[in-house]
Amino acid sequence: MIIDAHGKFLVAPPGMPDPRFRKTVVFIWKHDIAGAAGVIINKRCQRPTFKHVCQEGSIQLKEGINPPVYYGGPILPNVVGVIHSTEYRLGSTNMLGDVGFTLDAKILQDVAHGSGPLNRIVTLGMCNWNPHQLEDEIENPMAPGMSWLMLDYDEKIIFGQLDDTKSDDIWEDCLRTAINNTTKELTNKFFKGPIINEDWRDTSSEKLKPLFEARVDYINAAFSEIYLSYNSIEDFVVKELEINNQTLDLLKNRILE
Repeated sequence: MIIDAHGKFLVAPPGMPDPRFRKTVVFIWKHDIAGAAGVIINKRCQRPTFKHVCQEGSIQLKEGINPPVYYGGPILPNVVGVIHSTEYRLGSTNMLGDVGFTLDAKILQDVAHGSGPLNRIVTLGMCNWNPHQLEDEIENPMAPGMSWLMLDYDEKIIFGQLDDTKSDDIWEDCLRTAINNTTKELTNKFFKGPIINEDWRDTSSEKLKPLFEARVDYINAAFSEIYLSYNSIEDFVVKELEINNQTLDLLKNRILE
């Protein structure tokens, strides 16, 4: 499967093994053969504030202007990036459809003076992936439930954050949406039923082929739903499949080496 995360969101799975990215939503502003780059958009910083960022850059701040600053990621922790609405743009702005992203310090000056974009998210630090690294992390067949889920861009996710919205709530909403989208895709593709003039009894039909495939994105969505709704796989097995712990231990002893 060809993966293009450019201008999309990555949603961390509940089983994310890297503690730096647990319960995060990442906006990918670059994805090409050289690798990928993005910023986390749901982790608000207590420190530094926008005032501190302006002081570090020797930028004079207009009274009353103090937008929140978000932790963008563990790479280049002092680099400031801004996701912004498209009525504002600089020559260096990366335009990604309905949103722009820039690392140009001029946007900080404009925001500080009250002449910047109407909507913006100021980030500090970023996330980087080497060539093919992000693809491997998204399509990792050895780690079901621990791979990134992708979500199409939605300005409400970035610019619709309320002051009292908790970062975990944003992550959970995005995760639910990503899981639901994957479920709808599976349903729409494979379980709509016969189409006019199409005989489902024809086992050579290409429509039946996907039913025998194990696509990584579907497996990841299934495991993410389990991790989100239950404490663990074992918890799911005990509660939903009604297998008691004694039987579960017996199965483990017989199957596992």
